[in-house]
Amino acid sequence: MATVKQYTIAATIASWFALFMIAHLFLSQRRSAGRIALIALSLLVGGVSVFAIATLEDGARGDALAIVTAKEIEARLATADNAKSVLLLPAGSEIKILSERGDWVYAALPNDQRGWIPASSAERVRM
Repeated sequence: MATVKQYTIAATIASWFALFMIAHLFLSQRRSAGRIALIALSLLVGGVSVFAIATLEDGARGDALAIVTAKEIEARLATADNAKSVLLLPAGSEIKILSERGDWVYAALPNDQRGWIPASSAERVRM
């Protein structure tokens, strides 16, 4: 399993490679089956990467989005109550859950930062 950034890089490289191979195919005199196979393979890699990005960003069922339900909760740098605070989140704040570890969730916060909050302080949104 790779990260969203790694899949984005793979999709970008595969797309550019396919684009250059298609241009080379049309500009050259020879049209070999090997070049066409490389184009098909790079398009397949790009498509799989885009699908993986969509799945990782939105979750398998679109369940990465969550709402803070606690009155006020501090997002922290680590999974400890005494860790440095990143942001104070009021109830109703939208977050995107990136991963879970025990009773904590790692989330993308509204200010484009990331932090750990207690899992009991957020409720996933079901779409």
